[in-house]
Amino acid sequence: MLVGGLMREIVTTMHQRGFLGPHVTPDFYSKRFHCWTPFDAEGYKLVLDELVQKAGVEVRFFTRAIDADVDTQTRTVRGLIAHNIEGMKYLRAKTFVDATGDAVLARMTSADAA
Repeated sequence: MLVGGLMREIVTTMHQRGFLGPHVTPDFYSKRFHCWTPFDAEGYKLVLDELVQKAGVEVRFFTRAIDADVDTQTRTVRGLIAHNIEGMKYLRAKTFVDATGDAVLARMTSADAA
């Protein structure tokens, strides 16, 4: 956390909820930029889940993108065919975030050819 912003909000929330090491104080995490700060990984995941939910993001864990419905004229993604434990579904959204790590959705939409 060199500047602040979202990372400051995350670290401050984790401190308030006891998800940082017992010796970690606000002074510690706001001034020591080149040292490791011990934290509870499950607490970190919980804070991140709460932040995205608060922002109105619908996260779909353990979901595989099967195909994309792309408007070739406007080069926009209208929807996505996805599969998870609930089966196959067509998902419609204003925005999709490809968090696959391998740009799977980007390749399905030919976004990488742009």
